[in-house]
Amino acid sequence: MDKFSFKIKNYKCFGDEPQGFDKILPINIIIGKNNSGKSSLLELVKTMANSTNFDIIKKNFPKLAIIYTSKLTESTIKDFYPENLSGGNISGPNYYHYGKDFVGETITAEWGYDNGIKFIGSSKPIKIPNNRRHEELVRINSHPFKGKIIKSINAERDIKPEAQAKNLALVADGKGATALAQEIINSAEYDSTWIESLLLKGLNSITYPEIQFTRILTQNTESNVWEIYLEDKNGVRIALSKMGSGIKTILQVLLNLIVIPKLEKKQENEYIFLFEELENNLHPSLQRRLFNFIKDFALRFESVFFITTHSNVVIDSFGANENAQIIHISDSVTNNVNCSKGINRVLDDLEIKASDIFQSNGIIWVEGPSDRHYLNKWINLIAPELKEGLHYSIMFYGGKLLSTITFSYFESELIPLLKINRNSFVIIDKDRRNINEDINKTKKRINEELGGDKCWITSGIEIENYLTDSTINKWLNSKEIKKPKFKGDKFEKFEVKIKSNYKIPYAQTKNLFAKEIINFITKDDLDLFDLKLKIDSIVLNIKKWNKLISSEIEIIRATYGIPSKLIDITEIILEQVSRGIIHGPVDPSTFGIPDPIFGTVKTLSIHCKLNGIEKKLVFYDTDKVFKIE
Repeated sequence: MDKFSFKIKNYKCFGDEPQGFDKILPINIIIGKNNSGKSSLLELVKTMANSTNFDIIKKNFPKLAIIYTSKLTESTIKDFYPENLSGGNISGPNYYHYGKDFVGETITAEWGYDNGIKFIGSSKPIKIPNNRRHEELVRINSHPFKGKIIKSINAERDIKPEAQAKNLALVADGKGATALAQEIINSAEYDSTWIESLLLKGLNSITYPEIQFTRILTQNTESNVWEIYLEDKNGVRIALSKMGSGIKTILQVLLNLIVIPKLEKKQENEYIFLFEELENNLHPSLQRRLFNFIKDFALRFESVFFITTHSNVVIDSFGANENAQIIHISDSVTNNVNCSKGINRVLDDLEIKASDIFQSNGIIWVEGPSDRHYLNKWINLIAPELKEGLHYSIMFYGGKLLSTITFSYFESELIPLLKINRNSFVIIDKDRRNINEDINKTKKRINEELGGDKCWITSGIEIENYLTDSTINKWLNSKEIKKPKFKGDKFEKFEVKIKSNYKIPYAQTKNLFAKEIINFITKDDLDLFDLKLKIDSIVLNIKKWNKLISSEIEIIRATYGIPSKLIDITEIILEQVSRGIIHGPVDPSTFGIPDPIFGTVKTLSIHCKLNGIEKKLVFYDTDKVFKIE
């Protein structure tokens, strides 16, 4: 939707000053109090897609006008400036020779001026042939919303049992949903997998881990109407009418996104989706997963969404997303929220207290913004299904502030970060220049407070020491440094080496450089020092926070106790065994376990339960392997 904008004036709460959208992104969130004008903006979107809607509302609002800006397309220019015409006030060998320079430029018009269209201006002065007018150019040029199909979900909605129907249609208030599902599932005319497989998969991706459904079906009731039923893994069948309205909302969204395009034999990018207040009666965790599903859908299929809301969860889900924007309506004025002050005004307008803001299920604490980029990349390589803002948050403590914080509930003199979120993981730079130099007291204290499975003290001086030579040389090559031969040293600061060898001031713009470097990191680059082990540990913690581990793991006891250096990897090994990733003996070096770790102890047995079945994870010092027995 490049260079496309539209605004409305003299309609309902909006006065003579145009209000609306300065740009269009895949996801457009509209926030405001009740009766602030959110639905009016949705009417504006409908009108841009279907001009007949303009004539309808113009009858009640005679001064209504829409001001819109759109990009001149090549087909428009060829039509308006044909190659077979020349002369007059247009210079050059023919009209198109002049006009082609305006492809990609924008024109702005007012729709509704004297019940017609008025040309307002263009991004670049443009001549019009003597026998034509600017307004003709406006009419010929097609904007991106013209002819799009609108699908809506109202704030007031419900999915109820319904009689059989052959004319399938899904109404914005939920009417038709049951009849549509029944006909698709049971009629040979349609592909039942649209609902029984595709929709069911989408539903489970949103409701997991709270509940998983194995089947969706329809049944005829005693009243001779059809009802949607959902069946869980235990075979328990529940009527949709007996379930909360939150599940009904999710189903209505999925019917619109997954089923309707197939039913209407259209591509997903032919639609504009207008959804009102999806958060109604929907738990915050389900809201997050639903909005994440919508976000992925919008990017995958190049669809456009306009979503009205009162929910602060939406701000957290989309506030920092480059493919989304938040439009705040206050006092009949629309503002694009793009700063913390704007967010605060939104929260004040919605009367949301700081204590009301929903936390993510866990926080990973890092020293600074560049660390965040590397960490997200590494997590994505191992578990791409985990999303920042949905499954975890990353926050910064700042290196010098580490001595002022604690991860203990009982320390009164320091800032207790566990009170922000009890699910925490912290990454700390070692800041030591050789293997024998010890870490300071603060870092030891933090490590003891959280435990080895929730605290990662880097193997080298800093997080950048985990960047492989291959990654950095590819990055340097992209900066037109010929045949770079970077060779890292875990006990040398990365920024010093980069600046001295390649004259790149990494320290001054490390956040920007980190965003560049992550494009060259691959899964093979995780096999450096203890990086793979630590990222596995973080992923395991995130999955625990979000209840995403399908297997139940319980460590019962261990002979001689579990050495501290094994705490990090014990549950990782067990979880990978339970998922079938590990078969047979395990080489401890795979997990970065040094040798020796047991001293005089030759065998260590860790007794555990995997999904209720007792097993032993045994380390044989003589064979240097773990075995599952």
